[in-house]
Amino acid sequence: MSKVNKTVRAYSIKLTDEQFEAFDKLFNEYAKVENEMLKRFCGIQYMSDICKWSIIRDKIRAEQNKIKENRKTDDNNNNEGNDSKKSKNSKDNKNNKNNKNNNCNEVVKNTENTKNEKNKLTTPKLLTEKYEIQGWHWVMATKHACSTLHSMWSNLGSRLKTLVRDNKNLTPEMRAYCYYILSAIPYWQKVLLREPFDKIPEKLATLMSKLTDEELKKCNSYICRSTRTHKPYPEVKNARCMMYDVNMYKFTDDCTVKIMSNIPKEAIEIKLRGPFCYKKTGDIQLIFDRDKKRIEIHKLIKARATQTTSKIEIGPDKGFATLLSCYSGNEYGYEFGELVTERSDYLNERNTNRNIIFDRQRKLKDEISELDKAINKTTDDSIRIPLIRKKKEQERKLQTLETNNIGNKKFNREQTKAKETIKNKVNYSIKLMLDVEDPCTVGLEDLTWQSDKSKGKKMNRRLSLWNKGYLDERIEYIGSTRGIKTIHVNAAYTSQYCAKCGAKIEKRIGDHHEIAVCPNCGEINANTNASGNIEGRIHDPEITIYTPYHVVKDILDRRYAEKCNKIKLIKAI
Repeated sequence: MSKVNKTVRAYSIKLTDEQFEAFDKLFNEYAKVENEMLKRFCGIQYMSDICKWSIIRDKIRAEQNKIKENRKTDDNNNNEGNDSKKSKNSKDNKNNKNNKNNNCNEVVKNTENTKNEKNKLTTPKLLTEKYEIQGWHWVMATKHACSTLHSMWSNLGSRLKTLVRDNKNLTPEMRAYCYYILSAIPYWQKVLLREPFDKIPEKLATLMSKLTDEELKKCNSYICRSTRTHKPYPEVKNARCMMYDVNMYKFTDDCTVKIMSNIPKEAIEIKLRGPFCYKKTGDIQLIFDRDKKRIEIHKLIKARATQTTSKIEIGPDKGFATLLSCYSGNEYGYEFGELVTERSDYLNERNTNRNIIFDRQRKLKDEISELDKAINKTTDDSIRIPLIRKKKEQERKLQTLETNNIGNKKFNREQTKAKETIKNKVNYSIKLMLDVEDPCTVGLEDLTWQSDKSKGKKMNRRLSLWNKGYLDERIEYIGSTRGIKTIHVNAAYTSQYCAKCGAKIEKRIGDHHEIAVCPNCGEINANTNASGNIEGRIHDPEITIYTPYHVVKDILDRRYAEKCNKIKLIKAI
C-alpha cells in the first residue's frame, strides 16, 4: 500500500507570561540567524550547495571552529607576553626603585589593556554570542534557510519556463534547451556563472547539437537576464516558525514537551491540549501564535493511501461563480462566488468604517502639532495656559481613540475566519467531486489569478481573499490520498473552442458568461465545455504544458479545418 506525506498538528495550552517572553525572544533570535543565512547563501554561487544543506552547515562549522582556534592562540600569546613582561618588570623594580619607572610601567600596562580590548572588538563573534542562541539553533536555522532557498530556485525555474514558453523569438529547439537548463540546477548555475559544463549528458548534448553557437549564446544570455530580473530575495518578516531536531525536544509524556531554550541546560516545558499519538522522533516545526498565546507543533508523517480501480479521466474547469465543473455535466461549488463576494464585501465595509476613525486620528495629530507650534511661539501665560489645556484634552481623546477604536486583532481574526470558511468550501467541493466522478486521473489547468486593472477593484479584492494555488494544492493532496494521479495541462484556449466539434466559440452570454454559443452546436455550458478541452489535453502529444499559446491556437485551427475538409469529402462521396 502506497503512502503519502501528511502534516499533523498539536496545540499547547495558553502560555504563561514567562513562557511567552522566553519564546518571543527565542523566535526573534532564530529569525535573525535565518535572515543572515538567507542573505548570505541566496546568491548564484551557492545554488548547488543548498541542495545538500550539510555542505553549508560544515562550512559554517569550520568558520566557527577557526574563530575559536584564533581566540586560543591570541590568549596564549597574551599570556606568554604577560609572563615575560612580569619577569622584566620584577628585575627592573629590583634595580630601579624610582617612582618614575613605576609610573611608566603603569602607562605601558594601560596601553596594552586598551590594545587587547580593541582586538576583542575587532575579532568576529560566534553565532551563539552574536544572537544569544545555542549551537543547535543555528544549525536548524541553516537547514530551514536552505530548504527555503531550494524551493525559491525551483519556483523561479518553473516561472522562467512560462516566460520561455511565451517568448516568440525562441525556436522550439531553443526552448527545449532552456527547459533542460532550468530543470537542472547544476547546469543552470554554470550558465549563470559563465563557466563550461563539467560533464554533458547525452540528452543535453543532442539538444546543443541542434543549435548554432549564436543560438546557444542567445539562450544562455536570455537565461541569465531573466534570472537576474525575476530572482526574489527571501526574508523572514514574522518570527513565528522554527525547526527542531530530535535532540532539541523531549516528550516526558503524551501531553508534555520539553523544548530547548536559548539558555544552556534549560528547557521550556509546555503542556498540550491533547495526547500526541504519533512517533516522537524526527524533525518538527514550532509555530508561535502570538495572538492566541500558544505553540503549535507540526510534524510530517506517512499516511496510508487507498488505491483506485477506476479508469475514468476528468479535467475539471475551475471558476469563480462555480468552483468546479466536469465534462459529465456535474458542477460542484455553486455558491462559491456568492460566498466569496459576501465575505469580501463585508470586510470592505469594515475597512470603510475604519477609515473614518483613521481620519479622526490624523486630524487630532495635526491639531496637537499646531497647538505645539502656537505654545512655543508665545511667552504670555494668559495665552499659553488655555492652549496647554486644549492640547492635553486632544491628547486624551487621541489616547482613548487609539486604545479602544484602532487595532488589527479583531479585523485579522475576522479575515482569517473568512479565509477558513472559503477553504472549507473548497475542500468539501473537491471531496464531493472525487466521490461522484471516481476518477483515476485528474487534469489540472494552470490557475494564476493576478491583480489586473481590467477586472476592477472589487473582483481583484474577491480573488485575493483566498490563496492562489490553494485549489490545485488540495486537489493534488486529496487525490494522492485516494491513489488518483494529477497531471498539469496547458490552459490556453480551453474556453474559446468547442470540445465536441472544435469550432471557435462565437460569444458568451449570461450573468457570469456561463453560456457559450458555438456556430455548430448552439448554446452550450461554457464551464463543462472547457472541462472537455482540459480532459482531452491529458494525453495530447501536440499540446504540452509548455506549448506557446499562439502555437496552440494554430493547432486548434488546423484541426478544425482538417475536420471540416473530411466532412466535405464524406458528403461529396
